[in-house]
Formats: sequence, C-alpha cells, structure tokens
Amino acid sequence: MSNASFALLAKASRFTGINTPQFPLSPELREIGGPRRPVAGVVWREARAFCRFLGKELPTSQQWVKAFRGGELLGDKPNPLPRRNLPWGKPTAPVPARVGIAGSADVGSTPGDISPYGVMDLAGNVMEWSDSLPWKTLAAERVRTVRGASWETPATDVVDFVPLENSRAEDQRHFSLGFRCVVN
Repeated sequence: MSNASFALLAKASRFTGINTPQFPLSPELREIGGPRRPVAGVVWREARAFCRFLGKELPTSQQWVKAFRGGELLGDKPNPLPRRNLPWGKPTAPVPARVGIAGSADVGSTPGDISPYGVMDLAGNVMEWSDSLPWKTLAAERVRTVRGASWETPATDVVDFVPLENSRAEDQRHFSLGFRCVVN
C-alpha cells in the first residue's frame, strides 16, 4: 500500500482517529512519506482498518507465504522451488531487493524482488503486518506476525531473515514496518 492510498483513510481521521504517519527529520527518512512509497510507521490496528476500509483484509501468514513461494503448481507446471526462501528463487548477488539501503523506495520499483505469482516487494522495502498470531501465542498477548525484510535488513541476512515469522507488539510503530492487503 502506498502513502497516497493510505491518505484516503487519513482524511477521515476526525472519525477514525487514524492519521497519516509522521516521520522524524533524518537523511534516511527524507523521502519515506512520499506518495508512491509504501506506508510505514502504522500499528497493526491501523493497517487492518485500512484494508477493511477497502473491503479487503490483512493477509494471514499462510497467505503471505503462498504469495511469496507460489503453490505446488505454477499454472499447469510444477513449482521448481516450492520451499524457496527468497521470492525469486535461489540466492543471488547482488540481492535484487530493497535491503541494506537507507530508506524505502517506491512501491513495485525493484523489479528483481518478485514472486512466482508476480507479487512485488516481499523480500524488501518494508516488513509487513499479517493478521496471524505468532505460533503458540494467545490473542490477549496483543502480538502479531510480521513477514518479509526491509530496507534496514543487511543484504547478507536476507536469505535467513525473509522466510521467518517475526513477532511484533500490535502497537509497535516502526519506520520499516508496513503492510499489504488481500482479497479473500
């Protein structure tokens, strides 16, 4: 989701209490609020509210992984790497994702960071909220699973970091944490 899209919900902040994310003035975050940049710095509740505002949902962790790896079949052919740890397949150098670089880039502007289903920016740019609870977590703990890596992730850590489920408190606001929506 881009900042321009999120601004539609933020215009109704008088009713929703959800405002446009605010970022400190720093060289790394200079462009992060740009209209084509991914929304970042929102808590889980705000991400879920925006998806619902569009008639969509936050993806579950399982939906995110399927978009990331593809299914057992890709069209009518077997998926050559159904257990892949990177959306593009095997590790390559340089890493074709927005990682290890200060600040986010425009949504979909890293053509190498693409999954077998054509979903972009799963390995980099911003980490993403999911609608799933981490394994062995109770809803009362107010923790959710975050997927993917971000511009802050060192390129050397991508192959180990991207496929993991990471836990974050639902009220955590971070400049490298955003979201995407899905249609069920």
